Amino acid sequence: MHNRREVLTAFVAGLAGQTIFSNGAAANQRGRDRGEFSSVEPLMERFIEEHHIAGASMAIAYQGRIVSDRGYGFADVATRRPVERNTLFSLASVTKSITGVGVLKLVEEGKLDLDARVVHVLRDLHPPRGERIADPRFREITVHHLLFHGGGLQHDLPGSGDDERAEERGYRQLLEKPLLFGPGTEHKYSNAGFIVLRLVIERASGERYEPFIRQHILQPMGITGMHLEPERGYGPDETHRYQPGGRRPAPRNTGNWLASSGELARFASAVAGSGGGPTFLSPKTTALMLECPPSLRAARKGRPDASHVGLGWDSAEVFPNGTYRFSKNGGKPGVQAWLEHLESGIDWALFFNTGAPKEGPNPQGEARKMMYEAFAQILRRG
Repeated sequence: MHNRREVLTAFVAGLAGQTIFSNGAAANQRGRDRGEFSSVEPLMERFIEEHHIAGASMAIAYQGRIVSDRGYGFADVATRRPVERNTLFSLASVTKSITGVGVLKLVEEGKLDLDARVVHVLRDLHPPRGERIADPRFREITVHHLLFHGGGLQHDLPGSGDDERAEERGYRQLLEKPLLFGPGTEHKYSNAGFIVLRLVIERASGERYEPFIRQHILQPMGITGMHLEPERGYGPDETHRYQPGGRRPAPRNTGNWLASSGELARFASAVAGSGGGPTFLSPKTTALMLECPPSLRAARKGRPDASHVGLGWDSAEVFPNGTYRFSKNGGKPGVQAWLEHLESGIDWALFFNTGAPKEGPNPQGEARKMMYEAFAQILRRG
């Protein structure tokens, strides 16, 4: 049995320059070419037809190199505009991973303390009408708590609006709400917490959220096409969104990043340091991003498969040989999104522009099972 210190020591050593392979395989393992991974593309073609999905996009990187990147079906059913490689899909809640990396970059640069109290970082924002903070425990919420959904905040940010001050108004209204639990004692998914982290990024960096992410996170990774959803109307390269069945339009809500599957796979590859390159964040910061938050370990909130929530990731797991995996799921009307790094060195992104049905198997979950089987077969060859 490996204890946590041994696992993390091996993990950080692996990040310091070793190529990542499944089960500690030798660094001279034969690389897979695009032809081998392109065998998954007919599977996806059949899949979206069988599951009545209007359009999809999937990209796969192996050891840091894109080996499959394709669109499937229609970006606009009415005009029969096809999904292309560069068609943009909403990330939905995969946006949280982008925000999380942005926060950790500021921590790494010494511009933000991970244990800083959020009320101190956002000291210029007060409750409406000059009232006191409703729940005294709010003052205990740290940046770290929000990164693993441990702040005790409600699920969604109060209020609405599409002006640049809407997020600040929502945060101020949160100050009037009771917390769901004591900060750091539990994990309960919260969109509101990650909207607050956008404000934290702005205060710590002195820049607006979107320009900061694009300039300091995405561009150094070679990613230039990602941007936040425009408030009104689909952009020319953006896919339309559909209700289950893939024919009726779904409502278009905004607030998330748009990306092609290829650029999103590159993001995961950069974060993971796939192919033996350096991780985007330092080894120490990456290890922190993927370790189980201390308060959740103490409360035995780990999962049966030893995975746990990461900082900005739904699931993370570090293995005794220093390899690791992490993933993030996203969904909203007309959107299903998935991003994952596997310990085998595969980074892959999958989008559907069609919502999941309320009953029956979830299409994204079924697609993931199919792809895991395909990946296993490819990696066993040769």
